[in-house]
Amino acid sequence: MVRSYEHNYTCIEGQPVFFEKLGGRDNKYCLSTIVINVLPMKERQPAKTLSHYGEEFIYVLEGILTTTLNDVKYDLYPGDSLHFQSSTPHSWENTTNKLVRFLSVYMDLEGLFSERPLRGSAVYDEGKNPLYE
Repeated sequence: MVRSYEHNYTCIEGQPVFFEKLGGRDNKYCLSTIVINVLPMKERQPAKTLSHYGEEFIYVLEGILTTTLNDVKYDLYPGDSLHFQSSTPHSWENTTNKLVRFLSVYMDLEGLFSERPLRGSAVYDEGKNPLYE
């Protein structure tokens, strides 16, 4: 169990995103849960396309999340969800002037069977995965 006041917050320098880790990290589990907060940007940057092992479920809590899945764009609103194989090329971004918050639940199969962080994941940067540190 993780109490609300025990959530771990992490950001990646230079990125308009911060992560709220909801569950503990234990190598015997492969399910990870985080709330991703995407800040509005003055200048739009291209979204990074991701593809990795596992399966993902996202649920929009606040704002409008623009998600691209297999080169098809979707605008997801609060209460909308999307469930897909993580190996499908995907990306997400905030194209509005408001905060976007969404729940991300994903199966971290590569992280379960390996000491390596997920390459290409939204939380992978320069060989370090801040959610696992």
